[in-house]
Amino acid sequence: MSYTKRAVKGSAVIFTISLVSIALGFFLRTFLARNLSVAEFGLIYSVLAFMGIFSLFRDMGLNQALIKYIPEFVVKNDMQSIKSSVVFVFLVQFCAAVLAMVPVFVFSEFLAQNFFKTQLSIPVLQFLALTFIASVLFHLMQAFFQGSQNMKFYAVLEPARMAFVLATSVIFISLGMGVYGASIGYFIGIVLASFIGGFLALRTFPFFSTKTRIDTKIAKHLFGFAFPVILAGVVSISTGYADTLLLTLFRTLEEVGYYQVAAPIADAAGLFVGAMSIVAFPMVSELWARKEKDAISGGVHIMMKAAILILAPVAAIIISSPDLIISILFTDKYLAGAAALQVLTLGVVFQSLTIILF
Repeated sequence: MSYTKRAVKGSAVIFTISLVSIALGFFLRTFLARNLSVAEFGLIYSVLAFMGIFSLFRDMGLNQALIKYIPEFVVKNDMQSIKSSVVFVFLVQFCAAVLAMVPVFVFSEFLAQNFFKTQLSIPVLQFLALTFIASVLFHLMQAFFQGSQNMKFYAVLEPARMAFVLATSVIFISLGMGVYGASIGYFIGIVLASFIGGFLALRTFPFFSTKTRIDTKIAKHLFGFAFPVILAGVVSISTGYADTLLLTLFRTLEEVGYYQVAAPIADAAGLFVGAMSIVAFPMVSELWARKEKDAISGGVHIMMKAAILILAPVAAIIISSPDLIISILFTDKYLAGAAALQVLTLGVVFQSLTIILF
């Protein structure tokens, strides 16, 4: 199969299944928005943003390194290096995640009083800290499937996670557990989705029959690529979560709630472009290993043109009708987020183009 056909087929798979994930995500947010107060809705996403800051210390650019090197190992038929890299990344990230979450448990009451400004945040912080630790395997499996260019299994993990989170959140909130029920739902969802990812990985790769050899060469390869990714990640994560955290610190949880209905709608505008970039990353790595640089250049040129053609009409619709879209999806009590939706959508247009180049 040609690289163009693989790119188109992979993008279509990612986009189609991503639509399911987006739909489940909207169902989850809509359910939470309608069944929690605006402040409780803002709280759950404020804590999620707080946890997101720690993702840099958990990932350390190693998942991106896996996506980069797995295609090269496949070209060389070096199965041992694939398994050794996956095991090494898991051990490093799991230890880092546990160490990062210890202070969150220790200082949860301090954070509740001085940052989130509500005691409701203590159990939410603790359950989402456990979710953060459990997410190591989930994100590792995503990186493994993306690097292996197994886009079907890569794409299915996120909607599976969202389906589990939605189902368990509905159950616990219906039992009267409120925002606590939502945080438990996130924890159970990531655990179940991680098990599915692990099961699929064992079905597609001979982990048990392949030897593991973790040495300085593997570490040097992975961290050598990961280090500049960490530098880029500092900026990406800081800007990605700073908005919600600054609203939490200087404004109110209600305003966080308004903002968090606007953000996912704006992000949906760049969905197909994101699908293209996911498929392109490991493919570019493979082409680079084969020294086919002209193919890379031509592919990026086509992707940029396609992105503009797709983004422009979608963004125009969202920017012209923010009130209508928010009222349909989240009810009129969140209409204060309309202006934020317009600004964020314009930003997503430029962000999507930079994702391709990144």
